[in-house]
Amino acid sequence: MQTLQAADVHLYILTDTAVGEAYLGDAGSARVTWLGDGDLPGAQDPAALIAALDALPLPDEDYFIWLTGEEPRVKRLSDYFIGQRRREASCVNVVAYWHQK
Repeated sequence: MQTLQAADVHLYILTDTAVGEAYLGDAGSARVTWLGDGDLPGAQDPAALIAALDALPLPDEDYFIWLTGEEPRVKRLSDYFIGQRRREASCVNVVAYWHQK
């Protein structure tokens, strides 16, 4: 079984940076991109996050994308990876922890 090297891990986090850094702690050699807090315009419309992800090179194989967050946002990001970036749906895992009713 192969495992990812820490250099292969990219984290894009949309939260208050200070709170996120305190919670996450040392991320080792993972690449962490802080996108600010939930009050930013990009929090409601993930266009800023998608623009950042457009610059992320993705391998054609041996990858896994894990998304978690509020349902509308992670759904849009899932659609982005599967549709625009043409990633295999079986390699894109989505966990929506909140749904607006």
